[in-house]
Amino acid sequence: MVKPFTTADVGFTKTILCQKNRLTDNDMPKISITGTRKISGITEKQLVNFRRLIILYRDKGYTHLNHGDCVGADAMAHDIAIELGLEIVIYPPDKVKYRANCKGEKVTIRPEAPYRHRNQAIVNGGHVLIALPNGNCEKMRSGTWMTVRIARKVILPTIICYPDGRVEKENFPDCF
Repeated sequence: MVKPFTTADVGFTKTILCQKNRLTDNDMPKISITGTRKISGITEKQLVNFRRLIILYRDKGYTHLNHGDCVGADAMAHDIAIELGLEIVIYPPDKVKYRANCKGEKVTIRPEAPYRHRNQAIVNGGHVLIALPNGNCEKMRSGTWMTVRIARKVILPTIICYPDGRVEKENFPDCF
């Protein structure tokens, strides 16, 4: 059974207060997502945890979801975000092989970029990162884990939803 999240579990207030320098007057809090391209790699536990997190963040005022427009986790997150009424910002890769070509009414599509630059833009565009890796341990040759490592370097609050149902938080500073 998957344990339900609470506001304290994901540090909403701390994220907003500690990330003020990332917000501008015209900017609303944004969720960035990174995850596996393998559609069969997303487990039911990850899907349940991800949906709960998106709902909790939306209910705390997060208005946008950023993703990289690949098949798998990005496309799944896109559909959930549309269903939940979030606006979406897409950072597509310059290679078309794994593109999901997501679309919608409240969708902004940024210019294509190489994967490394696109992953950096996804991190830079968000106030929290949710990762859905294809495995229960970190890997070196993985775009998902590269994005998590970028987030670590800039101290972006990150939530990792593992296939086995574990959820880990990183970089949620204690502001008080």
